[in-house]
Amino acid sequence: MAYTKTNWLDRAVQFVNRFTKSNETSTSVTLTADPGTVTQAGTPINASNLNKMEQGIFDAHDKTSGRNMPGGDCNNATSYGDWLFTDTTLNSPWPGRFGAIRVFVSSGDTYNGSTNWLFQVAYNTADMAVKHRHKINNGAWSSWEDFVTSAGGTIKADLIFDSQADTANSWSRGIFFTVVDSAGVKQTSKYIIEVNPTGNPYFTHRGVAGYKMWHAGNDGDGSGLDADLFKGMGVSAGGLGIVKVGSDGVAEIGQYVDFHRVGSAADFDGRMSIDANNDLFFAKSGGATFGIRNNNGVFEMNNGGTWTPVGGIKNVQRGQSAITLTNGASNVTLDVTISSVAMSKTFVASLFDRSLPANTRVDARLTTATNLQLYVYSTSGTFLGQTATIDWEIAESY
Repeated sequence: MAYTKTNWLDRAVQFVNRFTKSNETSTSVTLTADPGTVTQAGTPINASNLNKMEQGIFDAHDKTSGRNMPGGDCNNATSYGDWLFTDTTLNSPWPGRFGAIRVFVSSGDTYNGSTNWLFQVAYNTADMAVKHRHKINNGAWSSWEDFVTSAGGTIKADLIFDSQADTANSWSRGIFFTVVDSAGVKQTSKYIIEVNPTGNPYFTHRGVAGYKMWHAGNDGDGSGLDADLFKGMGVSAGGLGIVKVGSDGVAEIGQYVDFHRVGSAADFDGRMSIDANNDLFFAKSGGATFGIRNNNGVFEMNNGGTWTPVGGIKNVQRGQSAITLTNGASNVTLDVTISSVAMSKTFVASLFDRSLPANTRVDARLTTATNLQLYVYSTSGTFLGQTATIDWEIAESY
């Protein structure tokens, strides 16, 4: 039921705060309002009027707080306010989804099925789509239709533009783009999509001959599009052409790659190529060829004919040596013969002493390509003639 407002009136009297007293005793007195002439009785502030106001506030809040769909059917949401639907609600705009419907009624709070109009606008929890439908007088429900919004929406029928023909320029109908200038004034752009009398679509500047829109039905031989070429060059197995990229995203090129100078057809003095062994080479005319390859996990370079590993460990030598700590001495050395190494590429990787006495240290160094010298020394006192065992390891890189 529609809410009926109360027209509140002030009380207007001759004397607002005048009272007469009677029955006065030492402990009480009776005061009776004596307003004089009453020119307007005013609206009484009583339980009836206040409860009517409370009920109106409650009803308004209840209509906008989202109520469960009556009878589980969107067709029953015929009273003004917000109604919630679920994935099983009948006649839902999105079967299987949750959402809310806002109901608007043209007159009164409830659609009466004969003389007023009912509109429903629906939202859902899955995306930003909006739908609407209506029921006019005693008519049937319209179908749910999409709103087209900035967040999406789909036009499900033909979008027909019936704009004024431009006979002066032999154009029929067009789609105009509207823009807002720096002053905030909406302007109709001169750039439009039009259809000429032959039915061909063009993108044009208003009043100037336009450019044809190309599509699969009007390209190819004689079209003027030159669609099978790129800057006049085609994709082919030989001769000039552009790089072909397959569906796997791999660019297919020839065996050789030349580098050209910017703005010139002249080559740089360099070429990249690959041979039958899948080894990659770089070359300069009249100079040595430089190559790189992966040889069973070892990265190698070829600079003039020989493949040479690049970086990594070439060889490791390990051993265990016994050394006598001469009685009364404070340091001793032991030379250990090793396989020949490149001293500039070899280092002592580790030393481990098995039986050194306290306050004793061990060092090692390469004195020649075939000699490892172990050096044992005491940091406090002298040796007592013990024998120590030392594990050692040296590593040579490429």
